[in-house]
Amino acid sequence: MNVKDFGAVGDGVTDDTAAIQAALDTGKRVILPKSSSNYKVTALIISLSNTHFIGQGGTLEQIAGTSGHILSVGDSSLSVITSNVVVDGIKIYGNKNQQQLGDLNFAIACYKLIEAKLTNCNVTDAKQSSLHIAHCDRFHVSGNRFETAGVSGGGGRNEVTIQYSNRCLFTANILDGSGYKPDNVGCLLNQSNYCVIDSNQFTNYASENIQIQNYSAGESYVSTNRPTGNVISNNVFTYTTSGSNSGVIHVGYNADFTTISNNKLYAGGTANGSGIKIAGWSSNVNVSNNTIEGGLGNGINIQFYNEGKINITGNLISSCGRNGIYIAGNLNNNVSNVSISDNHIYNNGQTQGTWSGVKIESYCDDVRITNNLIKDTQTSPTQSYGFSDTNGGVYQNISIIGNDVGGHLLGNGNFNTNKVHFIMYDNKEADYKDFYTLTGTWSSLQPNSVSTVITAPSAAYADYDFDVELNLTEIGATNGAVSIGRGKYSGNITYFMAYNIHPIQASSGTMYIYRKK
Repeated sequence: MNVKDFGAVGDGVTDDTAAIQAALDTGKRVILPKSSSNYKVTALIISLSNTHFIGQGGTLEQIAGTSGHILSVGDSSLSVITSNVVVDGIKIYGNKNQQQLGDLNFAIACYKLIEAKLTNCNVTDAKQSSLHIAHCDRFHVSGNRFETAGVSGGGGRNEVTIQYSNRCLFTANILDGSGYKPDNVGCLLNQSNYCVIDSNQFTNYASENIQIQNYSAGESYVSTNRPTGNVISNNVFTYTTSGSNSGVIHVGYNADFTTISNNKLYAGGTANGSGIKIAGWSSNVNVSNNTIEGGLGNGINIQFYNEGKINITGNLISSCGRNGIYIAGNLNNNVSNVSISDNHIYNNGQTQGTWSGVKIESYCDDVRITNNLIKDTQTSPTQSYGFSDTNGGVYQNISIIGNDVGGHLLGNGNFNTNKVHFIMYDNKEADYKDFYTLTGTWSSLQPNSVSTVITAPSAAYADYDFDVELNLTEIGATNGAVSIGRGKYSGNITYFMAYNIHPIQASSGTMYIYRKK
């Protein structure tokens, strides 16, 4: 079926809505051929299963002042399931600046579809979203280009929205936010499960490029319908400017079992957002083998309300404006059960301030930082510390083991007070003898050890062959030191006895931590 056989003109003037709708109502394979100009339409609907709408050079343009979606696919009342619909090669121009503010105008709106396909389409200038998918299952979206949707005050700020849907594949698409309003989101995945966002290109978005969340009606967060099992992989993000409280990829608000892997994030702009942000009661998140370069914020931001089981491994994080990895809870909501391992973190802290490879802010529990390469290789270092915390931060069960750290502006580690069960050993450093200097009183928490309060230090320390070392000459002991974390000590100890001490608690004094020789 050719739309011109039903009376469509395609001259950029005639209203072709009725003619094209008549063709689509046949439920057959409908062709939109190239014409002398665009096919002007108000709103079209594909309501029958097995309909194929195929573009062969033709472009749909929404008539000025129209209220409604340019192309709806499926039943918006959600009463009927529509299956096996194919929309391929259709071009859509939304004419967004000529539409009425406040009206709901998506370029393509899809409802209650099963095993449908949207491929090789080009959507530009939609007043709200270029593509809105709701209550769909096994929807395949690939090879499309979506760009410059949204107007100021027009709502619907996402280029693409996938919500209340399952097992959708969104792959090999191009999303371009150039000219979009300031709070735009590239792709919003809301209350959807087992969806894959793979091998897409995102550019020029002012807020999140991909966000996973569970908003309900009225945009309030809910604890049910947790997004589960979604995968974000092999995407490329360029010229991004994520907002001050967001991330280029943002996993937030009750998302479970999310995988973020093999993406490339090249951030820019002037905002202070993060490359990848994990927050809001999310759990079981795996972030692996991503490349995060540039931007003025943190590379990876793990923030409050986090339910844990966060695995950050094998990532390359470099030249970010602030910290390579930043972890922060709050008084009522700890960040817990986080593993940071085998990452390469270097040359961060590119904006003015004191930034670190890994920074722990406060209220964290069970954070394991192991086998990372954390370096500053620049002639003029910008990454102030390999590891650091915030003065007065409260956290417990922190392990920093087997990392290779060096070349930093101010030192390899800077930790303050209020730490319980704090472990460091087997960290290597090629340039400095004193790997870390920690101030505080150190009291053993192991049942097989005895200690008294350690007074403020004054004596010089010797270079012992320990990974983590407390110089006991500073507290009245003679001839020796004790290793924290390796279980080795020597000398006549007057106030301190220890064997295989790992957890320690700080208040005043100095601990010296060396590279192993």
